[in-house]
Amino acid sequence: MFYKNNYNPFCTTPKLLKKSKEKLFLRLIFKGLNYLGCKLFQQEVLKIPKDNDLERSFERFLKNAHTNYQLIGKENNISISQCAILEILKNSGSKKVTELAEKMDITPSAITSLTEKLINSGFIVRERCDDDRRIVRLVITKPGRDFSTKIVSQRSEMIQNLHSVLSVEEVDFLIKIYQKLALNMI
Repeated sequence: MFYKNNYNPFCTTPKLLKKSKEKLFLRLIFKGLNYLGCKLFQQEVLKIPKDNDLERSFERFLKNAHTNYQLIGKENNISISQCAILEILKNSGSKKVTELAEKMDITPSAITSLTEKLINSGFIVRERCDDDRRIVRLVITKPGRDFSTKIVSQRSEMIQNLHSVLSVEEVDFLIKIYQKLALNMI
């Protein structure tokens, strides 16, 4: 993937995420994945030893969470980034490729490549602006909205299942921890 500044597209878009339990959880996962990528680089390339139980537990949690998200994508034959594109278009309406690229912090050519499959699947369409025919906007279709809703539902179910092993008190405590950690993230 052609990420600008070597960032995951989800890692630089906290303004998209509201303070709900699910959105807070997603923000932590994707910010953590960026952190995890840096740590893996340090361990593999720089050979910095890993000796912290908290760090190991956090990394294992992030790896497992990312694997679960990838499974949702594989079940639906779509990538995590394509899911994000559908969700952005569903929530904020039509976008130019450059606007979408800026919002996800990836290159416009990467957006073009990601959206091609969504267009071929009938989930989004390209529409030319009536005022300026040079401007092309990406618009989500009804099947795209339905598909995005299905993905969000599966993601919510996955998060609920993940938290189902916790008591109500533990979930409340975890929400407070998520909120506290999220305040320290950029």
